[in-house]
Amino acid sequence: MNSIGHRRGTVATDRLHRGALILIVVFCTIHFVIMVVRAHLNHASGEPGFHDPMQALPRRFLFALFGAAMCGVIYLGLRPLRRSPFSRQATVGATLALLVACIQAAGNAMLFNRGS
Repeated sequence: MNSIGHRRGTVATDRLHRGALILIVVFCTIHFVIMVVRAHLNHASGEPGFHDPMQALPRRFLFALFGAAMCGVIYLGLRPLRRSPFSRQATVGATLALLVACIQAAGNAMLFNRGS
């Protein structure tokens, strides 16, 4: 017998993983850009309580990475259901997305409640 192990995944599985990773990175990037643009617009409006948006840049970046990690959690949560009916996948996906949105909203309120 040969000692070379067989790959567990297929080309389609590898493509799915790569596609999911690309979508998560794109989402993280767009999320980060939106947060930075909103911070600059709030700062430029001159409203009291909004500080220099560059000071909060590391927090915003980490928050965007947290959002990407949550997308990864949704992806991993849906992986076991790949052979299930679409209605079940959609129900579980929507439930996970709602849960993650609530976590993101709570984190947003705690981190950026002072306009920074």
